[in-house]
Amino acid sequence: MQLRRFSGISKSRVLDELRAMYQWVKPRVTISVPGEEQHMQTHAEVALDTGVFKCLVGRNGDLFMIRPVPRMR
Repeated sequence: MQLRRFSGISKSRVLDELRAMYQWVKPRVTISVPGEEQHMQTHAEVALDTGVFKCLVGRNGDLFMIRPVPRMR
């Protein structure tokens, strides 16, 4: 994945902070929006690696159902 560098922030630092956030919050489900497909997919992979049960990655106009079972329609 290619993340733009803002103010000297590196890709690895951004991903480390994202991992830390998922570990602190411990969500069961994540929905990666908005962003480029590559970025959303990487966020989903990081979430799954940190123990998130389900990661939904959609496109513009997708409808997300989070109850009773997380899915996209």
